[in-house]
Amino acid sequence: MPVTVVLIAAWGCDRGSEIPPVLGRDSAGISIVENSQAALDAAPVWVVDTIPAIDIGGDPEDEDQLFVRVVRARRTSEGSIWIADAGATQIRGFDREGGLIHRLGRKGEGPGEFTRLADLLVVNDTIMALDSGLRRISVWSTTGKLLDTRTLGGGRVVPFAPLQRAGDGSLWIEWMDEPPYSLTQDGRAPFGSAVRSSSTILRYGPEDGVGAPLGTFPGYEEAVWTREGRPLMSAAPLARSLVFGVHDDRVYLGTQETYEIETWSTDGRRLRLIRGPAVDLTVTEAQVQDWAASAASTYPDPDPARRAELAQFLSEPPHPRTGPAYGSLLIDPQGSVWVSEPTWARLPPAPSWTIYDPDGAVRATIRLPEGFRVFEIGDDYVLGLWTDELGVEHVREHHLTRGTQ
Repeated sequence: MPVTVVLIAAWGCDRGSEIPPVLGRDSAGISIVENSQAALDAAPVWVVDTIPAIDIGGDPEDEDQLFVRVVRARRTSEGSIWIADAGATQIRGFDREGGLIHRLGRKGEGPGEFTRLADLLVVNDTIMALDSGLRRISVWSTTGKLLDTRTLGGGRVVPFAPLQRAGDGSLWIEWMDEPPYSLTQDGRAPFGSAVRSSSTILRYGPEDGVGAPLGTFPGYEEAVWTREGRPLMSAAPLARSLVFGVHDDRVYLGTQETYEIETWSTDGRRLRLIRGPAVDLTVTEAQVQDWAASAASTYPDPDPARRAELAQFLSEPPHPRTGPAYGSLLIDPQGSVWVSEPTWARLPPAPSWTIYDPDGAVRATIRLPEGFRVFEIGDDYVLGLWTDELGVEHVREHHLTRGTQ
């Protein structure tokens, strides 16, 4: 693919790294922003406080602070924190002191109930929850009143988190088009391999019940294999997935196959490619063993023999030939794109992130507390999940200090 390249020499320090990106354009007119490893190394370093400003969870005397499986936490404009606990099939709101405000939802199929709570979004101090089982979005006020229930159409198998909102009020959701196992049934993928299904990102206008597709992309990767004569479908070691975020009139997405982030307009135009440094992504057997051992280390059974048995099982499924080029992708209120390093040899979320400005140039790097999974980035905070050594989940808010803008 022919690419026209130009190096921009004038690059102020307020743009982030002192080393400018290489800018180009492919034959289709899509701009390409190439960021070198030297640019990442020269970028300003942002900082989060190691001590959380807020820590919700783990109080054995308060059942509302005991979580089963938190999938998302969000903060409202006045600072209250709302937590989606998929394990408890419930959303709980807390004030800044950790006091309970409201409980929303319960298990069931009626109004305001969930079968599979998947995600949470706060919009203008209303609470929006995605139920991937019932394929619908429920909306509450922060006073606990159920305002609306909206059924989602247009997708094929199941809607995935994250639930995103653009500046025009449209909602954006990833839908799995078909499970990976079905690809082996008709010969499109070999049995005994790591298989990526396809996913479609759909846009739902404020009044639309059927989503309009932005496009179809490689989705979640799973292992389809046999063990002791039984067909199995399980997580593939070092699997890749589709990640995306929405801000204002832009959609940022990546397939993790190479270090590329695509920028789209919300009206469906592909605008830009953001590229990071190229690295060798070949997966070795040693890396698979390391991944399995680190995954087994989080197993609550302290018996070393049981953990070794689990590590052996986790290393058996077929793995992809190449691993993910990066991990998570999030967008902050300024439109900066946060991209985490890939998690290759351990399960806790990767603490190192690279931050790109809306035009694709490196703005900063940051290292977050070990084991901290980010749910939301604010102007001066990060909100996420931290799990202690006993497996107890805590939702924490840490203060964020940005460098030169």
